[in-house]
Amino acid sequence: MSKFIKAGFTSKKSLAAVAVSAALMLSMPNAIAANKINGSIAGQVSVESGSSLENVQVEIKHESKGLVRSTVTDSNGNFNMKALPIGNYTIRFVKNGYETIEEQKVTVKAGTKASFNIAMFTSSDLERISVTGSKVQMVDFESSTTQLVVTAEDLAKLPVGQDLTSVALLAPGSSLAADPDDDYGRGASFNGASVAENGYFLNGLNITDIRKGLGHVDLPWEAIAQTNVVTGGVSAEYGQFIGGVTDLVSKSGDNEFKFGVTVDYIPSSLSSTSPDTWGYDTTADENGNYPFDPIMIDNNGDSSYEEIRYNIYASGAIIEDTLFFYGIFNPQKIDDDYANEKAELSERRYSYQDEEADYWLAKVDWFINDEHSLGITALNNEWEKDYYFRTGPSGALSDPEKSTWGGSMWSVNYDGIITDEITLSAIYGVTEQTSNSINPTADMTPIWDRRDAWGWDKMGDWVGTYRNELRDDQRTQFRVDLDWEIGDHTIRFGYSQEVVETSDNIEYAGDGREYEYRIMSQGTLDWINGERAKLGQGPAEGIAAGDDYFRARRYDRVGTAESVNRAFYIQDTWNVTDEVTLNIGLRNSAFESKTGEGDTYAEMDNQWAPRLGAIWDVGGEGVTKVSVNYGRYYMPISPNTSVRMTLGETNQYDYATFDSIGADYLPVNPESMYLLNYGDGTFTQPHETLVDADLDPMYSDEISVSVTHELNENWIVGARYLYQDLISSIEDTNMKYTLTKWMEQNPEEAAKLDPNWDISSSWVGIVINPGSPVHLAYDQNEDGVISGGEGVTWSADYIGLPKAERTYQALEFTLEGKPTENSTLQASYTYSKSEGNTEGLVSGTHSQADPGWSGSFDSPEFTDYSYGRTSNDIPHKFKVFGGYDITDNLNVGLVFFAQEGRARNILGYHPTDAGSCAPEKDVTWCEDWDRENFYTNGEPSPRGAGGHGDWITSLDMSVNYRIDVGYGEVLLSAKVFNVLDSNTATTYNDMTEFDKTIGLKDPNYGNPTSYQAPRSFLFTARYDF
Repeated sequence: MSKFIKAGFTSKKSLAAVAVSAALMLSMPNAIAANKINGSIAGQVSVESGSSLENVQVEIKHESKGLVRSTVTDSNGNFNMKALPIGNYTIRFVKNGYETIEEQKVTVKAGTKASFNIAMFTSSDLERISVTGSKVQMVDFESSTTQLVVTAEDLAKLPVGQDLTSVALLAPGSSLAADPDDDYGRGASFNGASVAENGYFLNGLNITDIRKGLGHVDLPWEAIAQTNVVTGGVSAEYGQFIGGVTDLVSKSGDNEFKFGVTVDYIPSSLSSTSPDTWGYDTTADENGNYPFDPIMIDNNGDSSYEEIRYNIYASGAIIEDTLFFYGIFNPQKIDDDYANEKAELSERRYSYQDEEADYWLAKVDWFINDEHSLGITALNNEWEKDYYFRTGPSGALSDPEKSTWGGSMWSVNYDGIITDEITLSAIYGVTEQTSNSINPTADMTPIWDRRDAWGWDKMGDWVGTYRNELRDDQRTQFRVDLDWEIGDHTIRFGYSQEVVETSDNIEYAGDGREYEYRIMSQGTLDWINGERAKLGQGPAEGIAAGDDYFRARRYDRVGTAESVNRAFYIQDTWNVTDEVTLNIGLRNSAFESKTGEGDTYAEMDNQWAPRLGAIWDVGGEGVTKVSVNYGRYYMPISPNTSVRMTLGETNQYDYATFDSIGADYLPVNPESMYLLNYGDGTFTQPHETLVDADLDPMYSDEISVSVTHELNENWIVGARYLYQDLISSIEDTNMKYTLTKWMEQNPEEAAKLDPNWDISSSWVGIVINPGSPVHLAYDQNEDGVISGGEGVTWSADYIGLPKAERTYQALEFTLEGKPTENSTLQASYTYSKSEGNTEGLVSGTHSQADPGWSGSFDSPEFTDYSYGRTSNDIPHKFKVFGGYDITDNLNVGLVFFAQEGRARNILGYHPTDAGSCAPEKDVTWCEDWDRENFYTNGEPSPRGAGGHGDWITSLDMSVNYRIDVGYGEVLLSAKVFNVLDSNTATTYNDMTEFDKTIGLKDPNYGNPTSYQAPRSFLFTARYDF
């Protein structure tokens, strides 16, 4: 990274300084440049007076692959070489009558442009100049994109965990996503967006989690050569994401044969554990009272985690300078043990998870000639897990429940230089993710005893919950991009298509239901009797508070759903003047979602997304940069929504009494009190009614203004203001009340609905834009065809749901540089505010990990007083990281984080006669009054009313030592995460009431539900040959 010195400058430095400057004037990466895998080198050649010099021969050679390319400068002295594999290059500038200039170790990174100017001298002015190195970080004047670029060498020196979230957290606007129930797998939130709104790419292929967008297809950590974390100003090339984008480039081979072995070890013996959480038992006694006996809520002390990973890799040339290979085999093993919260050790259930995987990745690159190349990438990441348990420290181990998950990916890349002005790239690939469980007791029904302090005590020798639990997802994708330089314009345009298939075969073991024995509370009994009254039934008989009952859930889902996403875009980088550059882009997206029967139930075309940026080199000296950016970003309906809505899901909860528990632990003489029916497994809803016929896509707008200033050759400071506004959201919501109300008011029109549509269940799901009118399509003129406009439109007031809102504002301040010749430092402070009535596709408040099913708009009562600080609101964030080379062989690294705790809520039960539940509103039966609402003790309690959690600090450190041994090199590394073993809570129990009783205070309100990661160590031994 370095300064781009504009054309026409007159150097006042010594000749030696001129030579050094020529080598160091490499610009900050031009984010989201012409190619995700390759980079480019561009610049201008002039004479000392500043006049442009044309017809200069520019020759480059990849220092390890041996690839050679050449061009000549145009009439303005400009040159540009594209589609260059990442690595170090030697560049020579040759012209008769002038001294040749040669520069070595010019680093090219993926998706970036190395830009610099060269001042040449006549033969009588100076002897031949040769300079080495690319060391000074400078300012980029061609891009308004904000990103963090981290190489494998950087990560090896820093105390950063071997996962992409740890890398993403180095970026100023990122944070761990709110996840009180540990549903998201430690994901990152960018700029207040939910964890399900991010995107991930490997060698240009989309590897985002196929079904839910929660993470990515995993790969061997050692295989990553470069990581770009993009947090703002994304170009038109990208789509389907609102949060951050993480671009990965894998390692590849070169002319030198290399072999290496590494061992990474996380020992459990040196790791700390989070504190145990204690609270109070809220189970009623036989008299219906609450003794509130002290109990352990979370047993963290019995947890242990140990991981060991091996890497064996080789790379080299199959044909020198032409055909290269890289391959890595990455077996790994995890032992993850934990126990439940039983106070009596003899009753405590100890669980053991043994997980093993054999990751591998292969990369082949064929440089057919100087203009054309092909690359092939393939990987596999399948895991196998054996789950055992025992009751008591010395109890017998159960038979193992075996499960598998993971997947594969392969892709083919083409890069071609058609002319000096035109380059072409294309990619085709397939990613697949599967999960399955092999239950050795598939014929046994899963049964839990929850009568002791709401614990989870297994009854019987059953091992697994499911008879079948197969999920199989696949994404097939293709894209093509073309770059064309026309004068002061670099125009890039392209087309992409993705076909996503998501398949399920899920069924509970045994009799197809999961049982829980419980103790009846008065609140639960009142709720059951209230539901019975709605059905014209009398109160449940033979049951009172303090008696035993059971709840049995039947759940199954079988089928395949499909989604198709298409887009084309155009992006122009226009150098208007020497000081002003405009980035003008436009993206058009189309999303299509299909049911399990192949019918298209949602189709959204012509989603136009402008991406605009302007950059100003203040003063024209290449020192101070001001940029502004505006962009719109669309997201399709999540494939998970298609699976949950269209595959004929059975989801029923039966609340029942019983006489006794049989020898097989099943209830004897069960008698149902109430069946809560969310679906009986038949898919009768017409596909035209699954979504609002006028559904708009989910999209967000972003505006940013930034200033970057080079203090000197060692330091850069920056500031950015960022504003993001979620304009439209897509949510699945229960329209049972609205539909029933309309049918009662319009019986003649209701008779025209599909007679096969069964709306007797408690849930009638329709995907809508909250706060917008909803158009229910049906055959209004009864001609057998549903034409455009047929149906009924319900206003937002008729439905009772407000518009989905989420805004994020931030001020970011950054500092980057070299305190000494042997050290580097990056620091940032972010002041931000994230507020709204939704957190996005998934919710940290309701802890819902199903994108599009966040629960925020399931019913009107959920939305009352729901506007406020979101769970991803963290107002203050400080980040510092860097390294110091003590000697050539010994270096240390540091990462320090400090942030205010996230926003907290004060949740409770919704009064049945207030807010949306007031009878005069006529928008809900208020059936969700007894869930997590923004009320407490009968009074409103807006989102974020609990203030913010405690400040969280973490210090990570590393030390690396290299030893030259014979034919190779040994690296010994130790990384310590959370050196001080800080244990601040990160999420809390926000529910203030329990047992379906308004005003009945939950004594466990405010208890921590998760803590920052405890201290752990990562030791690495590496040998490179």
